[in-house]
Order: sequence, then structure tokens, then C-alpha cells
Amino acid sequence: MSEDRLVLVLNNTGQWEDKTGDVARCITDSVSGHIKISYKGNPKREYSYRQERVRLLDAIAVLNPTVVRLRVGGRLLPNVDSITQYPDYYLVTATGYRKLYAASKVSVEQDAAATPACRNALEYFRAVAELVSLKNEDGQPILAGQYKYLSRLPDTSVLATYLTPGSALAKHVTPGSLIYPFGTNASQKTAVEMAFLSQVTIVQGPPGTGKTQTILNIIANAIRFGQTVAMVSNNNAATQNVADKLEKKGLGFLLAALGNRANKVTFVGAQRGYPSWIAQAVKSRKEVSRLDAHIRSLTTTLDGLIQANNDRAMLVTKLSQIQAEAGLYRQIPGSTPSPGIQAMLHPRRRTP
Repeated sequence: MSEDRLVLVLNNTGQWEDKTGDVARCITDSVSGHIKISYKGNPKREYSYRQERVRLLDAIAVLNPTVVRLRVGGRLLPNVDSITQYPDYYLVTATGYRKLYAASKVSVEQDAAATPACRNALEYFRAVAELVSLKNEDGQPILAGQYKYLSRLPDTSVLATYLTPGSALAKHVTPGSLIYPFGTNASQKTAVEMAFLSQVTIVQGPPGTGKTQTILNIIANAIRFGQTVAMVSNNNAATQNVADKLEKKGLGFLLAALGNRANKVTFVGAQRGYPSWIAQAVKSRKEVSRLDAHIRSLTTTLDGLIQANNDRAMLVTKLSQIQAEAGLYRQIPGSTPSPGIQAMLHPRRRTP
């Protein structure tokens, strides 16, 4: 049959099976309402199906694969020849390849570089890079060379948002309760939350304020939600610091040190499979639900403890100020601190 109409048949395992390429003829019986199908393997034989066992889906649109790309489970489908959209499904074909994907598992990316605004902005930056960027040993502009990787620009990317007038960064929904295995405080916890709620999050602070700790907690939650993470820096010490801390937690098997060919060769050669505790950690769906509920309860407790710690810090600061004020009073002959200050300095013990 033509790809204009999709023929899906419910098999004995309860799964919808794409029979479009096998169907020679498909008609609906006007009397019984049954759908009668003959297949190319034996076109003279006719099979009769109840309507609830067959779905006949007309194509909604044919998408241009040079402008539109599909991701399934977060992975890009490469070398696609054609994409046809149906109700609840996408049909993808390539050389020697034809597969149907449920729309619920597919994310669609438009090529923002195909729009005039983005294309003009990219051409401008390319021209600037050719003129002003640093040169490599061969005298070629370094930055300009990177623009060759921007022949296509997903409309879901941060760069597409930046180059498209009037666009706003995307807001996300946290996939589940967050965890903090590397410890946290109020500002670090907020930073981790924002990392999963916003398309872009900028965390800044002087040394010793817990930025590395925050990065580790973000990585831990990304792993928990089945996501991947690229940890990048302009120096090796920062990335190695994070890697060392993950190694100490027994998570070194999740790391892939990239950046140059030697690192890649070392990574591939060092593969030894997953540690034995991974299999032991597999839980039933009921157990996972119970653990998620426990995490939510712990998060509520953690919020309370963080608030109490913040309140304590404010009281300590206030007490320090009062002590300084009382010291000034004592330096003035004949003066004494006010009753309020004395009460703060010498609180009465409450008897139970």
C-alpha cells in the first residue's frame, strides 16, 4: 500500500504491528463493519479483522529531513531519507531501513539555521570570525573553523534562542525528586534545582563556596534521571577535580575523559564492564516508588534543617552585633546597656 495510509494490526501480544508494506488490498465491509485485508504473500486469501484490531492512519504531513530531525530517547536519528507524520506516529525511512516510532517517544527538532534571521546572524558571525579570530600553526582562523559544525542548528538549542529575535529560554519540569549525595546548603540547593528547571543556569561565587559540590550534585541527579552530562572547562584541573570526587564515590565507571585522542584510547582500553553492585541495586517498581517517597520525605526534612540553620546564622550575627554594642556601652563611664541588650546577653534559663 501507499505510505499515504498506514495499516496497523493488533497482534496476539497486544502490540500494534505495522503491516503497510505487506498489504496488497484493504477494504471495509459495509455490512459487517469488519476490515478485510489481503497480503502480498498470498493476495487471493482475505483476512477479516474487527475494527478495534486495525488502525488505518492517514498521513498528516511529509517532513523535510534537511530541515527537520527526530530524536528518539534523546538520540538523533542519522542519515534519514524521509519522515512521514501520522496520528500518534512518525514513519522514518533511510537506505535499507524503514521504522515506525510512537510520537510519545519522539522529539522533533526544526533547523533554526534555515530561517532568515538565524541564517543572517550566523553568516555575520562567520564573517567576523574570519577577520578577527586567532590563527593556528597553519595560519587558519581557529574560531572560523568551528563554524563548519553549525551548518544545522536545532531550534531547541540555546544558540538558536540567542539568534532568534523574541525567543525565550525554555522552562523545564524536574523529572523527579532531587538528591544531594555530596551535601548542600540553601544556595547550592537552589542552584541544583534551577539547573533542572531552566535551559541555562549560571552559578558563580568565590573559591570555597561549593561550586564543585553543586556540579557533583547536578551530575548525580542527571545520572538518576538517565541523562548524560558533558563536564567541560578551560583547564584540566577543574574537570579532574570533579572526576576524582566521583571516583571516590565508586562512580568512576561512568566517566569518559575526552578532549584528545590519547584520552579516548585510554578510555576504550580501560573498559571492564559495570561493577557487580549495579545488578544488586536493581529494584522492583514498587521498591523504586517507595524509595522515591522516602526521598521526598527527606527533602522536606532537609528544607526544614536548612531553614533552621539559616535562622541560627542570622541569630549568631545579631548576637555578635549586640555584644559589640554592649562593649561600647562599657567603655562609657556610668552607662549601662539597655534592658533589651542585657536580656539578649544574659537570657534567663527556663525551668521545665
